[in-house]
Amino acid sequence: MDAISINAVNTLWFGMGANFFGRKPMGAAKLFRPDLKLSSPEMSLVPHSMPFLGGFNLALSLLSLARLVESCKRHARGEAVFTSNEDVQISATIMLCHFTQFFSNIRHLKGRAGGAPWDVKGTMLFIFITDFVCALLNFILLRKAVAFLKGSKQKKPEE
Repeated sequence: MDAISINAVNTLWFGMGANFFGRKPMGAAKLFRPDLKLSSPEMSLVPHSMPFLGGFNLALSLLSLARLVESCKRHARGEAVFTSNEDVQISATIMLCHFTQFFSNIRHLKGRAGGAPWDVKGTMLFIFITDFVCALLNFILLRKAVAFLKGSKQKKPEE
C-alpha cells in the first residue's frame, strides 16, 4: 500500500471513530459497557465521556485528511511523499495512535470472564483487528519514510 492509500484509510477510520463516539455516545457506551442498565448511575456518566474520544478521533481524521491532500499534491507534482523529518514525526504519531488502541485492548481479550469490563468480540473485535492492521500499515509506511529520508540525505552533495 502506498502513502496515499494509507492516509485515506487513516482519514476514514478516524472519521468513523469521530462519528461513532462524538455523534452516537449512547451507542458507544453500550458497546463498552453492555452489562450496565440504562437506568444505572454509571450509564448516565459513560456516554458523557464519549464525545471526548470523538474529539480526538476528529482531530486525527483531519490531520490524516491534511496528509492525504498533501500526499496527493506531491504525487501529482512528481515529488516524494516524504520530504522532511516532520512527515516522519506525523506518521509516527498516527501509527502510535492506532497501536495504542490495539495494545490497550489486549488485556481485554479474556473478556468479562477474565475480569475485563467488555468482551472483545463482534464490533469490539472488528475495532481491535482494524487498529492492529492500521498500526501495521502505518509502521510499514513509517519505515519506508525513514529509509527514503536516509537515502535522500546520502545522495545530497556536500558543500
